[in-house]
Amino acid sequence: MSDNGNGNGKYTPETPEQAKEYLEGYLNFLPADVRGNIRRYNDAQIVRHFKGDGSDNHLESLLPGLRVIRAKDILSKEFPPMPWIVPDILAPGLAFLYGKPKLGKSWLTLQLTHSILTGGKVFGKDVEQGRVLYLALEDSERRLKDRMKKQGWPSSDGVDFMLYEAFREQIGSLNDAGGKRLLAFVESQKYRLVIVDTFSRALMGDQLDASEMTAAISPIQQSALSRDIAVVIVDHEPKHGDSLFGSVAKFGILDTSWRLYRGQGKQEVNLDITGRDVEEQALRLVFDKNAFYWHCEGQAWEIERTKRRDEIVNMIRDTGYGYFKKG
Repeated sequence: MSDNGNGNGKYTPETPEQAKEYLEGYLNFLPADVRGNIRRYNDAQIVRHFKGDGSDNHLESLLPGLRVIRAKDILSKEFPPMPWIVPDILAPGLAFLYGKPKLGKSWLTLQLTHSILTGGKVFGKDVEQGRVLYLALEDSERRLKDRMKKQGWPSSDGVDFMLYEAFREQIGSLNDAGGKRLLAFVESQKYRLVIVDTFSRALMGDQLDASEMTAAISPIQQSALSRDIAVVIVDHEPKHGDSLFGSVAKFGILDTSWRLYRGQGKQEVNLDITGRDVEEQALRLVFDKNAFYWHCEGQAWEIERTKRRDEIVNMIRDTGYGYFKKG
């Protein structure tokens, strides 16, 4: 290093290596947590400069090397079993449950919440007991009590509700600083499942803007994955369409998709399930109006195949069975 001939004892680094050495010397005098914060801030500012002005070899040499993971290290690593929320149906991460209005989506999320609370079953699958945060942004306490009593909820701790007014006052929106506050709260309370009912009440902005939606819900998805929890967001289909509203923006981020729909001219309801960690499937559901629960009758394609076979057998019996029997 050189004092540039000014004789004032202030040294100016002549190379990036000298600059790094000078910075490290300064940081070594600071507490570890402060040192780490300054390093991260320094790196972030240089990366931001690259995004705006392009590459700069001198500045780039001041950054630590890019972090990569070798394939052989991944292959040799032992991972614990998948921490399913609902085995084979709902994995940790971000999920969207969507469908037409008034089809029973909220009944289904309350059913899911009840099962996690009690460590019961969901569609015949045993689930692990855990805590749940339910953002009931379209409900009142009176309606929630009525529905919980109809489903036979126990009077016990384990599920926390937040209604719309409290959400707006304390969180505001999931795509601003409120999202960070909610995630911190979820972590502190050790929730296993978070329900957001509904998407349009929880976020502000243009749902058709892919970049805006990515910025809004990517942190939620990453936080859910890192903590092995599920965040299930309830959303609606457009009046004229059969897909998630703003699907181009949302499908690229979500980990699991649950679509609840009624076939045209049919009484049966299907739950189509797709995702990164689940096999594609379609469950045939029937709503029990006495217990206010969705019951699963099985895979929709198997039920349809059995029904078609029965129709064919009945048709043969009614129209041609006697003829073939005589022959």
